Amino acid sequence: MQLAIFEEGYVDKVLEIIEDYLGLAFNVVPGRGMLLGYAGTPYSFVLLHGARVVGVVLSRVLGGRASIDVLAVRPEFSGMGYGKLLLRRCLEALRERGVGSVELTVPVDAVEGYRPVPQARL
Repeated sequence: MQLAIFEEGYVDKVLEIIEDYLGLAFNVVPGRGMLLGYAGTPYSFVLLHGARVVGVVLSRVLGGRASIDVLAVRPEFSGMGYGKLLLRRCLEALRERGVGSVELTVPVDAVEGYRPVPQARL
């Protein structure tokens, strides 16, 4: 497994993950144009298994605060710690850039696999 910065070339593969595995949890699945806004940012990552995108974390920073808008791992790779790996790398990159506050948005219907993390552990 390898982590890589989310770039434009990964957009279609990330859309597949969102549509296939998160689409039912969102009222509106984000489009290609919206995802391009995350491309090249130093705090949005994909997890690669060979050339296949198996996970993604997309984050944005506005005024010193960050929002993690997408955190997803393909079901066949769930339970292996890859979501945690993506989240930790994203938080590390945000911390390196002086971000002091991070919000993780989780759709109500997608709570399986998520659990609260004490603020002190972030």
